[in-house]
Amino acid sequence: MNPEEVIELLSLQREDCTKSVLREDDIDFVIEAVEKQVAIKPKILAIGYDYPTGCSLCDDEVSVYNYNYCKNCGQKLDWGNED
Repeated sequence: MNPEEVIELLSLQREDCTKSVLREDDIDFVIEAVEKQVAIKPKILAIGYDYPTGCSLCDDEVSVYNYNYCKNCGQKLDWGNED
C-alpha cells in the first residue's frame, strides 16, 4: 500500500469514527505523517537563484546536496528535474 492509498483510507475512516477504535485526532495525526512521505517539489525562496532552495510546505531553507527531507517539518522532497 502506498502513502496515497493510506491517506485515502484514513480519510474515509475519519468521516465515520463511530465504528473506529481510533479517535478523530489520532487519524488526523497519522494522515499528516503519511502525507509528509509523499515527495513534493521544493521551491525557490531567494531571488537570484535558479534552483530550488526551500521546503514548499514550511518555507524552511533546504539544500539539494544535504536533504531528501526538510530538516524543519520532515516533508519528503522531490529534487527531480521534471516539471
